Amino acid sequence: MAAAMANGPRPKRSLLFVWHIGEEKGLWGSEHFTSNPTVPIGNIVAQLNIDMIGRSKQPGYTDPPQYKLVEPGEVFVVGPDISSTELGKIVGDVAARTGNLKINPFYDTVAPTDTRDNLGPQPNGQRIFYRSDHYNFARMGIPVAFYTTGLHTDYHRVTDHPDKVDYKSMLLITKNIASVGWVVANAATRPKLNAKLPDQLVNDMKTAKDAGWGTLTPIERK
Repeated sequence: MAAAMANGPRPKRSLLFVWHIGEEKGLWGSEHFTSNPTVPIGNIVAQLNIDMIGRSKQPGYTDPPQYKLVEPGEVFVVGPDISSTELGKIVGDVAARTGNLKINPFYDTVAPTDTRDNLGPQPNGQRIFYRSDHYNFARMGIPVAFYTTGLHTDYHRVTDHPDKVDYKSMLLITKNIASVGWVVANAATRPKLNAKLPDQLVNDMKTAKDAGWGTLTPIERK
């Protein structure tokens, strides 16, 4: 990355790469980062989350009840319809010209509809929007896009072997994410939040604000 920036064009905005831990324990890592960020939280214009992008339906695979896995060359993107349709437009435009990746909005909802997150459990569905690290950034008023290929029968099991990974699709998805990051980093304006946000998100945003989230992490300089 450093060599590429030294020898090629640089984005107008910085790109910050964060590896979170403790997601399965309750989004611990992303909560710590957003409550104690290393950069001013207001300077973060968008967050692109990656969680489980390695699998797709292969011959002979059948989705079990309540689980849904993408087809090869497809990805679920969660968050733009909920938090920022402007960011969603960037995601869609990039997908159309970067390998023609199919964007599936099946989980981009906070409540089941006739066509989205309607596999159960009832009445709330899988509530994927609230279940990965992007959500703590959404709580800080940051537009989010969460890329995932979905849940499968090996989810949280030792049978989730690397030979089951669809590396071709994973490469396509990561190229798209990198391209979206580049576009956002060079855009003249930051993507706007939707005027109407879910009640739970609004309440959680207030809770984070009242708790003083976003205080810059002190860095000791010698």
